[in-house]
Amino acid sequence: MKLNDRIIVNLKILTNIPENSKIVVTHNGIIKFFPVNYFTSVMRFFYRESRSKSIVDITNIIESTFEICDNIMNSKYFTKGIAKNIEDSFVIEKLNDEYSKQYSTLVSISDELKKLPESLRTLKSTYANDRPMIAKIDVIINRIERYLVVINKHII
Repeated sequence: MKLNDRIIVNLKILTNIPENSKIVVTHNGIIKFFPVNYFTSVMRFFYRESRSKSIVDITNIIESTFEICDNIMNSKYFTKGIAKNIEDSFVIEKLNDEYSKQYSTLVSISDELKKLPESLRTLKSTYANDRPMIAKIDVIINRIERYLVVINKHII
């Protein structure tokens, strides 16, 4: 699986965090959830995961998602009206097709990012007694909400 695809898959998974679940990143880089129970500690040990590593993994997914979006928004294909001075209709059509693909991808990612803060709030309830963890999740939520403002300027 390509890196961009894995990041988007993980983003989609993160938007559906079940209550009282712990996050683990498997050997192939895909996130899984485990219910909080006696075996959670064993699974976290087996996968060499911790709360802190989970936050780092989530942050990396978010950062990579932002990078994908930045690449799209800064793409020569994504610049609206790029084909205005080009005479060749074939080239114009190809540019418009690429723009449509990029735009569609950006809208899809934006839709997932809009769901993510609520899902992360669910994760906060799992760590209700861990104030530093809650603060880290709040920082991630704030960054997502600020970044959505940037994306919305490009897709409206």
